[in-house]
Amino acid sequence: MQKFIPSVLWALGALFNGPAWLLRKAISIFNDWNKSPPTSDLPSYQLSPPRRPAVESYQTPSPLRPPPHRPSRRPLLPTQPTPFVSPDVVPVTAPRPHRSPTARAPDFDVAPVVIDPDEEPASLRLKARNEGEQMDKCFKESKEARAGNDRQRAGQLSQKGGAHKENMERLDKEASAKIFQENNRKHRSTNTVDLHRLYVQEALFYFNDAVQGGQDRGESSLRVIVGKGNHSENNIPKIKPAIQDRAGSLGLHVEVDPRNDGCLVVSLN
Repeated sequence: MQKFIPSVLWALGALFNGPAWLLRKAISIFNDWNKSPPTSDLPSYQLSPPRRPAVESYQTPSPLRPPPHRPSRRPLLPTQPTPFVSPDVVPVTAPRPHRSPTARAPDFDVAPVVIDPDEEPASLRLKARNEGEQMDKCFKESKEARAGNDRQRAGQLSQKGGAHKENMERLDKEASAKIFQENNRKHRSTNTVDLHRLYVQEALFYFNDAVQGGQDRGESSLRVIVGKGNHSENNIPKIKPAIQDRAGSLGLHVEVDPRNDGCLVVSLN
């Protein structure tokens, strides 16, 4: 009994002391909180005043101190401006030139003829005839190309035909000069001119020259040998009527020689 009573008293003391200790602890905690606010486990954020951007001021670099290094910027690639196209403008494409499917570039290697001074008139006439055939062929093809709207080829063929024409005229001129020399070499009289075996235009050229020469010398008449047309097609004379017409146009009287119908007598007065 004596041991029990102290134990009960100690338990009662502990029972009363517990709330008092808790009260003192609560008061102590409250006092500490008033002095410094309690911290929390969450991070605290403190707003700071905004920073003003630093104003760069240009400073003249000192010769003793190198200028500050600044990173170089990558240059921009040049760009071409896009042209403005109005929505009302409709693009127009140029039509392609029409080309004949069988058109090909002609051969323009038409070299000028080289005339041999000793070549016979018959050989020169033959070459001139070949050049004339090539000329006619080129002009015909040029006309066909122009009808097919191939103007470029038409112009090229026309140029080629002109080159053949020049060769033909040179050959005929050389041949006619040799023929005229052969015909008139045997005639001693100055009032006689032989025009046979010549072409009509060649005969007219030499006739005009002979008339002018006879008038300058004071000749009264001119005998012109024109031939009977034996070398003409169908044996029809061509030089004779041409000379008669030319003499009439010059106001000269002309008549057929009664002794030779292949000769004309032209009065120069």
